[in-house]
Amino acid sequence: MTSSSQNKKPSAVRGVVRFLFVGLTGVVLPIAVVVGAYQGAQYLMETAPQAKRRTDSGGPDAARLVEVSPLTVGAHQVEVEVMGTVKAARSLSITPQVSGRIEWINDALVAGGRLRQGDPLLRIEKADYELTLLQREADLAQAESALQIERGQQQIARQELESLNRTISPEQEALVLRKPQLAQAEAELARARNAIEIARLDLQRTELKAPFNAMVLSESVELGANITTNTGAASLVGTDQFWVELEIPLDDLRWIELADNGGPGSEVRLYNRAAWGPDTYRVGRAARLSGSVSSTSRLAQLIVEVDDPICLKPENADLPPLLLSGYLRAYIQGRTLDNVAAVPRDYMRENDSLWIMTPGGKLDIRPVQVTWRGRQEVLVSMGIAPGELLVTSDLSIPVNGMGLRTNEPDARDAVGEDSAVAAPIVPVATATVAESEPTVRDPKGGTP
Repeated sequence: MTSSSQNKKPSAVRGVVRFLFVGLTGVVLPIAVVVGAYQGAQYLMETAPQAKRRTDSGGPDAARLVEVSPLTVGAHQVEVEVMGTVKAARSLSITPQVSGRIEWINDALVAGGRLRQGDPLLRIEKADYELTLLQREADLAQAESALQIERGQQQIARQELESLNRTISPEQEALVLRKPQLAQAEAELARARNAIEIARLDLQRTELKAPFNAMVLSESVELGANITTNTGAASLVGTDQFWVELEIPLDDLRWIELADNGGPGSEVRLYNRAAWGPDTYRVGRAARLSGSVSSTSRLAQLIVEVDDPICLKPENADLPPLLLSGYLRAYIQGRTLDNVAAVPRDYMRENDSLWIMTPGGKLDIRPVQVTWRGRQEVLVSMGIAPGELLVTSDLSIPVNGMGLRTNEPDARDAVGEDSAVAAPIVPVATATVAESEPTVRDPKGGTP
């Protein structure tokens, strides 16, 4: 009994120690970690560096650094940029007027071949048509002989009637004098003459000729083949002039001068940068409108005429040729506007406004009057003054009156200090329609 009780006492002591150890490590230690972390975070917050707010009173470094460009007001020409497709001004499908076997073909009658007006294309055998012409000439001689005989018969009948010394009715006189027979002989002669003219025309038509200066698009004939009046021999397009059909917004038509209105027509520069390079272009003229609006794009269709499109003339030998159905970029030189400033579209801000740097180095978000909008730039006619500085930098949060500065110290001096008086500005909201209309100068020097 004594030995058993002595063994149980150490076991009880070890159980108490284990309980106390588990309690300390499971409860006290996490609490200590949390308390230590809180005190450490509080210390870091108290000792962190503080950002100091910079005010405008701190000098020029307090203003936003921007880039500016001075505005120039003067005369600017409207340039409308559109796209267009090359088309043939004249096209023709050649079909023979007589049938027969082809005995000769021009070597130039191939796709891409070039022909001058009057050049022969092909010839059809003439033998049958020459024989027909001889037959018609014989018929003509026979008809002339028959007419002479009938006139002699009429003369004999008139002498016999006069010898009878009798009065007869006009109807009977016409029959006695063989007037119907004479009319028939004259008609046969006229028919023979017409037949011989037809035979001569058919003989001439055995040779097909180019009706104008042309280029061959396609041909479908072979030497020795029989051709009929229903057979298409070749397709030709005129080489003196091509058309470029442009689709242009209706609002831009007022800036363009058309040749069919009596003037020379606005100059049009045509580019195909992929094929010709960035600096090579062809020149055309705005001729007329097609008379309809595109059913898909609802744009007006403008016809531009380009002379010598495939560069056959010596003076155009260094220019690139136009290809039918080619897609070109066109720049139409429109009318000239006075007292406007050209502003790149990237610098136009919301609600047709510009960012102007005032003489005192402040931002002025100013509404302006836009007269014309192009793809690259717009023309501003009201709301600015010559020499004002246009802010070309982007500002994340623009505020009217915020401080601005530039890397160039002369930029601010160029427009004066805060006390300088800026040029008068006409707000858009108070401008009337008459005041906002710019002066339009005609390319010929007049005012339209």
